[in-house]
Amino acid sequence: MEAAARQLVLFDFDGVIVDSYAPSFSYARRYNPWLTDAGHRRLFEGNIHDTMAGFIFGPGEEFWSHYREHVFKTPPIPGIIPAARDLSNRYGLLVISSGRSEPIREYLRRQDISDAFTDVMGGDVHRSKVEKIKMARQKYGAVALDCLFITDTLGDLREAAEAGIPALGVTWGFHPAETLARGNPKALVSDPGSLVRAIDGYFVHGTAL
Repeated sequence: MEAAARQLVLFDFDGVIVDSYAPSFSYARRYNPWLTDAGHRRLFEGNIHDTMAGFIFGPGEEFWSHYREHVFKTPPIPGIIPAARDLSNRYGLLVISSGRSEPIREYLRRQDISDAFTDVMGGDVHRSKVEKIKMARQKYGAVALDCLFITDTLGDLREAAEAGIPALGVTWGFHPAETLARGNPKALVSDPGSLVRAIDGYFVHGTAL
């Protein structure tokens, strides 16, 4: 696949492809029992690596063992797999995530969808999604308007804006529509069945509506 000649759709992973909120929150509460659901969701209004600084975590690889144990048993968001397969026929698909790349690749393999994604750039590649977006653009030769970021958090919308690329907000993830609206997405999408139409609409007409 000649990704350099194609427009790029950059997918967040957690909350967009799989609902991983519960295991993330339960682990954070294990060591930070004062943390509320609302407080945890507010952490995703910025870069999670920055907003979680100062929180207590368990030893070594405990978090990632917890994450893998729960997320690998969680099915994808209904409709997101056929949407990704459809989109991969026209665009280069990448995952841009704060999580580690290896568990994401493994999850995609288990769902038999890894062939639809050109690349996975997790927090091990860089903690900043601004930098990972720049890296993806350089690697695949894409100008800003040939990229579209798909995310469920205000923090990601802010990083996409800082990186100079447009973004769509999806309302089935970590943040509700009213929070996402503060990040000025091109559009808000309420279900994966509408996502393909919104993405095609943006690249064909410059609007996702």
